[in-house]
Amino acid sequence: MSIVEDRFHAVDFSVPYFDDSYSFLLAIPEPPPRWHSIGFPFSGQTWIALVISIVTVCIVWATILKVNGQHFYWIRVILEVFRALLRQDPTPISSALSARLFGGMWWFVGMIISISYTGNLIAYITVAGKAKRLHTLKDLAQSDLRIAMIDYGNFVPGALRASQDETLRTIGEKLDLIPYDYKGALESVVEKKFSLVEGTEYIVYKVIKYKKMTNTYFLPEAVYPIYVGWTFPKKTAWKHKFDPYLQRMVEAGLCWHWKEVTVTEVMKREGSKYEVEEKETSRPLSLKDVQGIFLLYGIGLVFASLTFFIEITRRTFHL
Repeated sequence: MSIVEDRFHAVDFSVPYFDDSYSFLLAIPEPPPRWHSIGFPFSGQTWIALVISIVTVCIVWATILKVNGQHFYWIRVILEVFRALLRQDPTPISSALSARLFGGMWWFVGMIISISYTGNLIAYITVAGKAKRLHTLKDLAQSDLRIAMIDYGNFVPGALRASQDETLRTIGEKLDLIPYDYKGALESVVEKKFSLVEGTEYIVYKVIKYKKMTNTYFLPEAVYPIYVGWTFPKKTAWKHKFDPYLQRMVEAGLCWHWKEVTVTEVMKREGSKYEVEEKETSRPLSLKDVQGIFLLYGIGLVFASLTFFIEITRRTFHL
């Protein structure tokens, strides 16, 4: 039995032989549709930076052409910008040195962006996408998922609601007490109605018993670590006879060994197996991954702007 203050005043506990905590059980989310992979090669920040860069290039290129007195069409400028990203052969759009330098730098940047996108896209297309799971208590608090706990007088709901930590308090406000029916509660978890919070070792046993290991997972972060001990009537004299032997079994690792053996046997008997989240073999290219590309583009923009300034100066002063 878990050693908590209220029980400690009612009964005598042995030395702790085990430690436990309270974990949150969630349903494994469905993987995203495969067509979503077209947007996976880049992260959201990278896509935003790319759109801003395209708009900037169009405006700057058109401005250079206009100042150099060359007639142009916006549609042609836009098409030339996208030709670089699609790795098509460029067409001469201006004879001005600043326009050619600016276009050349963008062509080089566009080629790198295109290769990076294509390479990462192949990885995402060939590897099945996995839905993003919740990994922290903060993720759980910020999600729309409700929390539930079996109503048997546990201290956890009150402790969460009274917590000074904002994340735990938010989880407590989302927590609902439900009737004593673990099988029905686990079915509701699988149906994504709520996340179930319960003592870690006990809920693992229930999940194995009802064969829910393949479609549920535990939030990596747990709450309220506690010790577990044997209970004795208050002021039992022979409690102290058990403590030395129990302590020796704990120090020898026998308690953990017996627990692992028991869990393994139960899993074999129930025909269950753990659902292990595989490591990601690919990920979106973040802004840090491609910051060199945009840095190179910035350097090219500086050189093109300097050349453009020199051209304007020569035209103004007839040098």
